[in-house]
Order: sequence, then C-alpha cells, then structure tokens
Amino acid sequence: VSSSTNNGKAAEQAFIRSLGDRYPLGDAELRKWCWCYTALRHRSSPLSSGSRSADLSALAVWSVIYNNPGQLTSNYNALKERIESAGKVSRALLIIEEHIFPNGLSSRIMGGLGLSVNNQKLPQQPTPFPKPTATNEEIYAWEYSYYAINSCISPEGISFELQDFLEGISSSCGRRGSRSSLSKLFNLASLSNDQGRKAADAS
Repeated sequence: VSSSTNNGKAAEQAFIRSLGDRYPLGDAELRKWCWCYTALRHRSSPLSSGSRSADLSALAVWSVIYNNPGQLTSNYNALKERIESAGKVSRALLIIEEHIFPNGLSSRIMGGLGLSVNNQKLPQQPTPFPKPTATNEEIYAWEYSYYAINSCISPEGISFELQDFLEGISSSCGRRGSRSSLSKLFNLASLSNDQGRKAADAS
C-alpha cells in the first residue's frame, strides 16, 4: 500500500471522526451519506430510469449502490446485486411518487435535506461499471476510486451544503429524536414548497 493511500485513509478517518462529533450517525453511515451527497451533486444516475440527478429516486439509488470497498466485499456478483437492487428500489419509489405521494412532496423532502435541482452542479457522465470478466482485484481497485469521498475533505472544513444535508439526514431519520423527525416530515408533507422548506429548516 502506497504512502499516499495511507495518508488518504488517515485524512478520511480524521474527517469522519470530526463529523461524528457533530452528527448522531456512526462512522460507516457518515461515510455513506458523504458519498451519496457527492454523487447526487456531481454524477448522473447510473440507471437508465430517467431519474434527475437530485431527485428522491436518485438518492435511493445511490444509497443502495454504495459500498465501502474491501477485499471481502468488492467482487462482481456483489456489485451486480447492488445495481439490480437499486433498479428495483428506483422503480418502486417512482410508482409511490406517482400514485401515493402528494404532488411536490418528493421535491420538498429533498429541499428539507438541503438539496434541490437548482443547486446541483453539472453531473458527470455515468461511470462505466466493471465487466463480468473483471477480477476481484480489479473490482476492488475500481470501487476504491468510485466510492472515494476525498472531494468532501477540504482544508477549509466541511461545506455548509454538506452540513445541511447531514443535519437533514440526522433529523429525518430520527437521530435527533422522534419528535423532531415527525415534525419535520409533517411540515414537509402539509405545507407548500416554500413554506415547507422554511418550516423544516426551523424544526
């Protein structure tokens, strides 16, 4: 393992520890959501489902596809299974959005996480996934690069946008208490877009 790789891992671990002091999420969860945030802002959906880069379906896709690379977890079958699962989740969520959710609720949920289509950067083209003939070592090398979160790490500290996202995840998932979570979701579901965002930010 090169010294630059070790230095990168040390910087990542220090960054995750600093986040752990601020948000009620475990190290593995923080790493996952940092990666999902980066993917939402900078990447096109890896599925041909027509998902926009910043919608709720895309968030679900990225969260299912995510993996923390390792010698025991990085192989083609595991990657293929995550991609297939992400497709199923995306299709199910699109049906829910169309037939169950009130109009605009998904956008308000993303707004409550500090994300919207308007603040997304131009997404990159989807990264080609490894071929079935790739070895486990090649899969691991690909995943080590693909699932990197170094773009979140900056000498200037954590960005305000990432802070909003992690706080939104923490409160929406009940890590700030069930009352905070339910109040946030109720406000998002019952008010207009602008009012819902303001009420969610204040809760």
